Amino acid sequence: MKIFCIFIISLFPIWIFKSDLEYHTLLLSFLIFFIFPLIFISFLFFRFKNPKIMNLILVLTLFFGLDSNFKLWELVGFNYFEGLSKYYSAIFFSILVCTSLFLLNLKFDKKFTIFAFIFLFSGFVTNIFNNDSNIKNIKEYKIYNINQNFKNPLIIIILDELTSIENININSQEGKKAKEKILEFSRKYKFDIINKTYSIYSATDYAISSLLNFELVTNENYDKFIVPHNEYQFYRKLKSNRFFDLPTFKSISVFQNHALDFCFHEKVKSCNTFNHFSKNNSYLEGFKLDFFSVIISKYNYHNSIFSRFLSRVLSEFHFIHLHNLPRSNKAAFRNRLNNFQKEINLGRHDLYFAHFIVPHKPYAYNQKCNYEPINVSNKNIEETKVIHYQEIFCVFSFLDNFLSNIDDNSTVLIFSDHGSRIEDNDRSKYDTFFSIKNIENLNILSKTLNNNFPSQILFDKLFKINNFDENYNGLVFDYNTKKFRKKSF
Repeated sequence: MKIFCIFIISLFPIWIFKSDLEYHTLLLSFLIFFIFPLIFISFLFFRFKNPKIMNLILVLTLFFGLDSNFKLWELVGFNYFEGLSKYYSAIFFSILVCTSLFLLNLKFDKKFTIFAFIFLFSGFVTNIFNNDSNIKNIKEYKIYNINQNFKNPLIIIILDELTSIENININSQEGKKAKEKILEFSRKYKFDIINKTYSIYSATDYAISSLLNFELVTNENYDKFIVPHNEYQFYRKLKSNRFFDLPTFKSISVFQNHALDFCFHEKVKSCNTFNHFSKNNSYLEGFKLDFFSVIISKYNYHNSIFSRFLSRVLSEFHFIHLHNLPRSNKAAFRNRLNNFQKEINLGRHDLYFAHFIVPHKPYAYNQKCNYEPINVSNKNIEETKVIHYQEIFCVFSFLDNFLSNIDDNSTVLIFSDHGSRIEDNDRSKYDTFFSIKNIENLNILSKTLNNNFPSQILFDKLFKINNFDENYNGLVFDYNTKKFRKKSF
């Protein structure tokens, strides 16, 4: 009886009831993720009389329950590893825990079963009452009382993982198209592209927090600017934002995603955060909205190792389209720009600030700029660059449509947080794009001084803060040594 109770508690999908599902979808999900697996595993366990096989089935089911209720992915994949190394670490961790449970069960038998049941049940109860990962709690849009009207606002768009125009190789058709699109876009809307800019940092949190605070960020002072978020869906929040503090701005509108929260500032009067699971989202043609894409994405959100592996495998083989960061953000980018444009044209703020995770990996824009995920794990570096160029072409095609509906006199800054990070070298990691429309409105430094600046120092000079020591011009932050060094390009 204890064994069957362990099976029930381990397999019971609490996450389904926190996923904002309609009744018929909830019922179908309950059958797929609980009833069928429970029948199958119970049959296997009571069918085989070999103690070692029964032990193995019990241990695997128990580990699945611990994984689901204690969100074990957060232990192995949150801070310490990046990319595929997260999955390798998860495999190693899972094998280690399952082996330990297997040996403990062999040694202690019934005592182990009682202890495992108590421990699993405590996690199960905690999971029931823990509402952190409840999808219904994802905040989408905050707006406060706004009675003002502003003219000639400043518009800032930060793109993610966008390389510079100098770093685009025009030997490929995609590279040539991307470069021509950027130049055409710049001429059409009178943007000044600042040449040879780079970021001191190759990670978003460091790069943006340094830029917005006019100060160098190091491992020692990181917590002064960036802190963990108390809302489950967010990665980090910006604790300090001296740029928003500037007396120039009275009312700020923010468009953001769940990577970094900019809205904890008293001047932010309108905050639009992209909700991956909102039923109101509008996506590019090609993005799947079928039952399994939606339900597996919501399963992924609850952060068990099994859900992460299942969703990654199904996504890699294109059986589903994940609705999680940053995939659905890319599929919704065009519509997000349309909503951003409508917000700007209301004229209620003097600063409009947006961070969009494009053309960030994984890549998903095809030749028609529709959504078609591209697996780069089997591509070499040059092939991956070509795919990145295709992404750039589409990003600026969407931006072209966006700017066509914005007042031509508006001051607009479009730049990237860091490089494409396709290769393991300084140019790929730190090289950035930086452009300004109506540069004369800011009355800033002469163009002869623009070239070769880090984006952080350039931004500092744009707004006449002059807080950065120019001796750091030419340096980058090395995450291995935790020190600043000369860049190699």
